[in-house]
Amino acid sequence: MTQPLVAQLYVWYEALKLVMRYTTDNHQLRRQFLVLGLASVVRTGTLVAKMRMNEMQVYYQNSGQLRKWVRSMIDGILACAVIAGLTSWHSYAEKALARMWRQALTTRLHQLYFASSHFYQIAQGGEAEGAVVDADVRLTSDVPALASSVSSLLSQMLGGVVDVIAFSVILARQGRRGILFAVATQIYGISLYITANYIMPVDWAGLLGGAAATDSALKQSLSRAETHAQAICAMQGGPPELRDFNGKLRAALAAKWRAYVGQDRLDTLLYYFIFSCLEQSPLGWLTYLWGVSSLMAGRSVRVGNEASRVLGYTERSHVVAEGYSRGIQLFWGGNFLLWATFRIVFALHQVLQNYAAIMRIQHLEKKLVATAKPPVRVNVSPEDRIEFKDVSIHTPSNALLVDRLSFSVRWGEALLLTGHNGSGKSSIFRCLGGLWMIQNGNIVRPRNHTDNDNDEIGLTGVVYYLPQRPYNALGTLMDQFCYPDPVPETLTEKELRRWLDFVDLGHLADYPGVFSEQIDWEQVLSRGEQQRLAILRLFWRRPKFAVLDECTSAVSGEMERRLFELCPKLGISCITIAHRPALLQYHQQQLMLTGKPTENGGWSLKKIDDGATTFDPEASKNIDAAGLIESYMAGRAIKLSEARKTECAEIAQERSRKFEECSTRSLLPQERQTRIYHPALFSGLRQPAAVGRLAALVLCLVVRCPLLLAAWRSVGEIIVSALSGDVAFIRRAFWKNMKLSMLTLVLDRLIKRLSQRLAMLVQEGLSLKVHELLLRKHAIHHGMAWQLPATQPPAARTAEVAGFGDALLGFMESSLKPCVLAFYGAALSLFTGGWRVLVLYLLNMPLHGLISRYVMPNYAVHMGGLADKEAKFKTVHARFRQNLEPIAFSGGGRAEQRIIEERFDDVIKTQHALDNEDILYQAATDFLTNGSLLPLSFMRVLSMYYTMKNSSAVSQGAISPAELYGMWAFDRGTTLAFNNMSAVCRLPERLIGLHFTLARISEFLNGLEQAERLAPNVATAQNVADEPVLKVRDLDILTPGKDEVLALRVGFEVKPGNPVVITGPNASGKSLLAGHLAGLRAPSTVNASVTFCGSSVFRTRPFLHDLLLIPQKPYLAPGGLGDQVSYPLSGSEQDPSKLQQALDVVGIGYLVDRHGGLFTTPGLQWDEILSGGEQQRIGIARCLFHCPRLAILDECTSMVSQDTEVQLYKAIAEAGCVPITISQRLTLPEIHEQELQLGCDSLAGWSLQACQ
Repeated sequence: MTQPLVAQLYVWYEALKLVMRYTTDNHQLRRQFLVLGLASVVRTGTLVAKMRMNEMQVYYQNSGQLRKWVRSMIDGILACAVIAGLTSWHSYAEKALARMWRQALTTRLHQLYFASSHFYQIAQGGEAEGAVVDADVRLTSDVPALASSVSSLLSQMLGGVVDVIAFSVILARQGRRGILFAVATQIYGISLYITANYIMPVDWAGLLGGAAATDSALKQSLSRAETHAQAICAMQGGPPELRDFNGKLRAALAAKWRAYVGQDRLDTLLYYFIFSCLEQSPLGWLTYLWGVSSLMAGRSVRVGNEASRVLGYTERSHVVAEGYSRGIQLFWGGNFLLWATFRIVFALHQVLQNYAAIMRIQHLEKKLVATAKPPVRVNVSPEDRIEFKDVSIHTPSNALLVDRLSFSVRWGEALLLTGHNGSGKSSIFRCLGGLWMIQNGNIVRPRNHTDNDNDEIGLTGVVYYLPQRPYNALGTLMDQFCYPDPVPETLTEKELRRWLDFVDLGHLADYPGVFSEQIDWEQVLSRGEQQRLAILRLFWRRPKFAVLDECTSAVSGEMERRLFELCPKLGISCITIAHRPALLQYHQQQLMLTGKPTENGGWSLKKIDDGATTFDPEASKNIDAAGLIESYMAGRAIKLSEARKTECAEIAQERSRKFEECSTRSLLPQERQTRIYHPALFSGLRQPAAVGRLAALVLCLVVRCPLLLAAWRSVGEIIVSALSGDVAFIRRAFWKNMKLSMLTLVLDRLIKRLSQRLAMLVQEGLSLKVHELLLRKHAIHHGMAWQLPATQPPAARTAEVAGFGDALLGFMESSLKPCVLAFYGAALSLFTGGWRVLVLYLLNMPLHGLISRYVMPNYAVHMGGLADKEAKFKTVHARFRQNLEPIAFSGGGRAEQRIIEERFDDVIKTQHALDNEDILYQAATDFLTNGSLLPLSFMRVLSMYYTMKNSSAVSQGAISPAELYGMWAFDRGTTLAFNNMSAVCRLPERLIGLHFTLARISEFLNGLEQAERLAPNVATAQNVADEPVLKVRDLDILTPGKDEVLALRVGFEVKPGNPVVITGPNASGKSLLAGHLAGLRAPSTVNASVTFCGSSVFRTRPFLHDLLLIPQKPYLAPGGLGDQVSYPLSGSEQDPSKLQQALDVVGIGYLVDRHGGLFTTPGLQWDEILSGGEQQRIGIARCLFHCPRLAILDECTSMVSQDTEVQLYKAIAEAGCVPITISQRLTLPEIHEQELQLGCDSLAGWSLQACQ
């Protein structure tokens, strides 16, 4: 930083310009500026009056004018009340300004972020390409920091400038010496600023940027683990995830410590000369002020023969009393002037401490603004056609997928797109939707007939995209049905039920709360139900073109036929991505991708001989979609009659009744005696290093008290020697003060470093414990599976744990150290002043107790509500970040913005309510506890009592240097006690805040321990049984949360030579059964049994090589391709040839060369790089690598072609694995011996038969 002042002002100016540019409520902005300015001016005027009162109080005290002293004290107390009210008003305006700026900046960034799929585009390319991969963290954490720092700086600078002008004028009115004092004070402040920023610069960007980046990476990992909790649990991936979490935690703590150490040198300088005045520590600033003001005051009152005479130590003189009172005025004038200068320096210092947040938000804003004006990628045409002409498709990492692609589809035609996984099928439509840029060629798409931010971005409107894995928004059933559009007023509950019947989802409307509550449909609906609901959206919207990206992989064949037969009737042209030849009959053209762009561009286009005929677009324009679908279903006897619906409902009711009669529910174990404070809270302090540091901290606090008092007394010696005119004694006093202040500085910085290190050790120990509880037995999954509220949401709650160390450090600095000083000063004053001193001390505490009882807001309620709402706001942002592509394709940015901003509005309203209730309490507390307000009046009363008892000032109107020194020592004791008594009086408030933090984290820890007790153990070695046998007996399948009974007393057996395929319609319980078989879900009844080789999987989950669940969408962990195949084992510790062989067998060995080797980690996450089929092949490669004796295959080949599916199953069989296949339809009957059908209309709800 070559020009620190320019750079600091530039950073602040850019941040101020950023928040001002997006502030739309100019009336409120002007009002807050007016409040800040008015409060600053009136407060400064009151401080000037208070300074004059302080001078007169001291003068009346030392000259014995008791009545005038009493009247001046009353005026001073009234002025203190006014100052407290103005300070609280000023603070409230600052918070309101920060809140307003946060709201304005967040709203504007949301508008840019959610518009035209910008959220997807800014995340592409990886961090090396300048991509923003943690926008959610920036919007939820960095924006509040930016708004607060800018508001604070503006407030501090405004108040500081007003104070500098006012007190410079006050000092200038004292004559030549006052002007000289004001100039010297300004030089003092400016020289400190130059020294701090030009001689000892700090690399704020490197230190704070690195700390922010590592902390953001940890939060991203937590959010990702929460999203994929079940998949991680299924793969027994706790150990590698725990290593990843702990590694990122230690990296974040190391970066945080480097940032602290890097700025500690500067902080030491600023603490010695500036910031110690906050604690009233007698370091450089205080020695300077008292020394200069006393010398100037002494010379101003010593005239004539008195000018050169040295007063005796016990000689009484009016010079001492008058000089001390004038010195008080000069001191307070210089103090306020110096503090006003320091406020500006401190504000700049605070901006630099938030430098990382400001830079990260500026980078996000510039990236969004640049993305808002993208280069032309797609030509919008009034013609109803989609056309690619000579288009070369590259990935964001510039890998060529397809070269010179050309095809055309008009409205009324249909195209089938086939090809190898990873050949670029979905990438074609990323380019069509404007999500990926094209380097050459031309794309034409029809124009939307609705208002859109950017008609070139997304596939919604005239062209609509249906992915294999639909995105499910938070909201009601109507929100889900109309997504991403708002619910129209014409849509009634009856109409919605009618439409749901078109895809056999009418039962969803009967679930409680679906029309009124905000529901996470991802957790409620099965994959097949999600696909059916997406198909229903397509029927409802009736676009001209529908891109169907394997969107029927989890539905029945009948539902698939219904889709492709109804689309032409509804006037929808289909562009279908699929692998199965059966769909050829519904299309006229076939585009085949080979995955080899160097050979004929990697594509070929041909006409389908026996394909469907085109439809007439004009004939479908004015049809009644709902009536047409009903006629179609009636003609094919698809729709259930009312009698049949009633019969099915009665069967379901009878099944539920049978379950309640004959089954004993498996109840949640009773919670152990909950501990208010969990022992793990301070687990970091049990380390030997922490114990030593804690003992050293206590010793330093004890030693600091007498050292601090000795330093104060040395300042008193400087004052006395300056007023008595003893030059030699002044030199000795200054030298003594210098030694004591340096020792105090060393001790204070040591206390600071010990406190910081202890806080980091506490944070590390607690975070490690939380990570262990989350992942050792996968409590992160089981807490959500059992729906334990104390563990929700785990990622946000874990992020709160990370801030516990800082909260504890803040409590130690704001309460413990001042409390020690307060009691030490009180004891000293009591020893020198007698029992009457104790009366005033005890009077102050009950006053604050009354304020706390009747004025203090309910911080536990407000802070708890605010923390919960902030957690929900961060959670929905993190959820959105994990689903960027499906949301971008569906054009759901604005819908997600509505959902997220509802949470954000709750945060702002709660914060506003807390600030409103806090203003009166802060004013009252400041009046009672601020050392320069009411406590100063108490100190003056005690000082007057001491003067009357030990001095002749009242009787003779004069005072000796010895008496002044005794009075100074007593004053410093009372000042030390009262200034720190505020910490004692506010201790209940801070204890409530600390208690809330401790109780909230303890609740989380108790919830994790309960989830861990519910979780089964994980076997550490392969079962020694010769033959793997999985037996299921009396297993009831219930939907989570709703307790709808899907099947009763399920029983079957799987062993070598007797594999099973589990089939059934959507929402029949197939994936729930897979979770039970793998030990991921506990049984609903006590008599249920699932055993592997005689051992219950509910007590001990089988070892990885015994039983493995491969889900439809496998979890892809951080690391290289080798780590993906060997997960949860470390790929670097495995045989590379075996890893390569597994990839080759499943047909994706080419990925090794494409991505630079087996262990090269890409810039993006793997699920953002690989296609859905490639991800499923990774899951099969894991199965082949680990070679389990039993493999549960939960629709894990739904995104590959049929011939590839056969090859993969044969590879699994050749590896010696016995498959337990879960599928919509009977898959590969030649491989399976038995078929378990779920969703039957019988009372049991299931049937078992041999495969035909």
